Amino acid sequence: MTFDGRTSVSIKKTFAAVLGAAAGAVVLAAPATAAPAAVDCTAYQVSDSGTVRPGYEAYPWSYFWSNGPESFSFCVDVPDSAEVVVDVREFSVPDQRWETVLTAPAGPGDKEFSYRTGTAATYRLYLTGVSGSGPYTAGLTFSRSR
Repeated sequence: MTFDGRTSVSIKKTFAAVLGAAAGAVVLAAPATAAPAAVDCTAYQVSDSGTVRPGYEAYPWSYFWSNGPESFSFCVDVPDSAEVVVDVREFSVPDQRWETVLTAPAGPGDKEFSYRTGTAATYRLYLTGVSGSGPYTAGLTFSRSR
């Protein structure tokens, strides 16, 4: 029986691996990729928790205030089986409504992101459940600009 060069090499490698395994040798494989480290939202300056469900909105804090340029770092820890959209909304005084200024798109698992304000305003973090449900923990850290 005749094999092309690649097939015979492949067969030789497979045969050697089978013989080595049968003789008690260790067969090495490529290392598995490590899962991303879980986010610890309780390590942020302020944290809150609740439950996220599909079709429902949650906002961990009623609101938070920025009195000038500063950065906010956010963290949202949800079960890997849950998908949420995270919005940062600013209250518009003239329109008397909350307007979205930043959106972290839907996706499973945890989210971390930052937002830099320009002027004094009132903000709120919204979590909207897309699929799955379970407990969430949200974290918020302020960094005053100078």
